[in-house]
Amino acid sequence: MQTNINNRTLVWAGVASLVVSALVLTARAAQTELRRSLPANKTSAVVPAITKAVSSGIPTGKGSNALLAMSRNASSLATVPPAASPLAWLVTGNAILPAYWLGTTNSQPLIIKTNGTERMRVMDTGNVGIGTTAPASSLDVQGSGANVITGGNSISSNGASAVFGEATSASSVVIGVYGNCLNSFQGRGVFGAARNTTGVSIGVYGFTASGDPNGYGVFAGGNSGATGTKSFRIDHPFDPLNRYLLHYCSEGPEPQNVYNGTVTTDGKGMAWVQLPDYFEEINKSPRYQLTIVDDSAGRGFAQAKVGQKIRDNRFMIMTSTGHVEVCWEVKAVRNDRWIQKYGAPVEVEKVGHDKGRYQRPELYGRPESMGIDYSPR
Repeated sequence: MQTNINNRTLVWAGVASLVVSALVLTARAAQTELRRSLPANKTSAVVPAITKAVSSGIPTGKGSNALLAMSRNASSLATVPPAASPLAWLVTGNAILPAYWLGTTNSQPLIIKTNGTERMRVMDTGNVGIGTTAPASSLDVQGSGANVITGGNSISSNGASAVFGEATSASSVVIGVYGNCLNSFQGRGVFGAARNTTGVSIGVYGFTASGDPNGYGVFAGGNSGATGTKSFRIDHPFDPLNRYLLHYCSEGPEPQNVYNGTVTTDGKGMAWVQLPDYFEEINKSPRYQLTIVDDSAGRGFAQAKVGQKIRDNRFMIMTSTGHVEVCWEVKAVRNDRWIQKYGAPVEVEKVGHDKGRYQRPELYGRPESMGIDYSPR
């Protein structure tokens, strides 16, 4: 019986010795790893005093912001007050120097979580992701709420922006702000709304400083439309500081191209009008209008007619007498490839979200909430 007890004692003693050795080796390995992770220009590091095992994240420490200090040459960890080390990162806030930083020293991302869920990560490439673990750009924000990104600006000054995008490259096609609607049947890539019902309010404003014919303040790569008038607006030539001058577009149920000019017939009363060489390529169904201009007092009335219709991009004008000035105009229906492919419908059924709603409900005495683009403020 005594022999068995002694054997059990020896066995338990051996187990205890192995456990102690494992703990010592683990502690030494941890110390070695901490020393190895120190930057070359640092002789010590400070980490929170861990009170329980954690699998990830930054432990909050023991006591009131207690920290552990690790020296490159130290053989053990020592608890130190936060103020005792310039490397301390306090959970209650920090007064840092320009050389201090928070982050990683290897190729792993810096991950920020709340309530155990990842909210943001900074990749080793510098890309920042919110709502995504694989940010594909400098700032990649993904979400499923009504507004993924909301910008607000309460500054009352010209040029103040809630959202500002700027592309500074001097070459290739660059974009300051880009909106892309991928899958929605009635989506808007970019939507701008000016909700104030009075004053100079603009939903979307485009500007270009270029005088090049290829420069546009606003350009539509497809059809463009408006519920109101379409006009040009310039500073009034007689009072440019205080007034605008507006001229409006003519409307019609079909898209037309208009060409006009003035010609004088020869001694036989004939004149050819040369149209652009692309005229017959992009037009069909031309209509002619001729007006004789004659301010002489001694000659009677002259007559004019189209002597030959458009052929090979030109037509002939004939007058009853020679040397008569004629103003001419040709209107033709657009027949370029866009119109050939997509047409130009006049009456169109509303579909989807638009059906049962008004573009401008106030014109029909209806509430704002019945507008197609209505959204509660």
